[in-house]
Amino acid sequence: MKNNQTLPQRWSEFEKFLRPAHLAGRSTTVKIERIEMQETWPRPGKSEIAPVCYFSGKSKALILSNSNRRALGEIFGDSISDAIGKTVRLVIVDVRVGQESKAAIRIRKAVAASAAASNSGVAA
Repeated sequence: MKNNQTLPQRWSEFEKFLRPAHLAGRSTTVKIERIEMQETWPRPGKSEIAPVCYFSGKSKALILSNSNRRALGEIFGDSISDAIGKTVRLVIVDVRVGQESKAAIRIRKAVAASAAASNSGVAA
């Protein structure tokens, strides 16, 4: 590390992709900036090309699972370009993986600003 570089404050700042722990148990509303295909590493020693969603003003991108790709299709239609510039809500859900329950990020339709303010105590 060069002397002019600042050491991050958290280990998670070294990570490129969004994980449930980064959301700290809260949902958040984000604007889709772009979606591109990238090499990802779902398991040690295994790489694959997967769609990755980047959000405006956010440093971490979300690798799009099958569930999240289907959700985007249901919200915005079959054209990927129709999702660009649109707003979605990221939520944490528990999913079953084999015999375990794990936290996962899921994409949901964004709630209108006035409804969100009256229904949520969490600031986005």
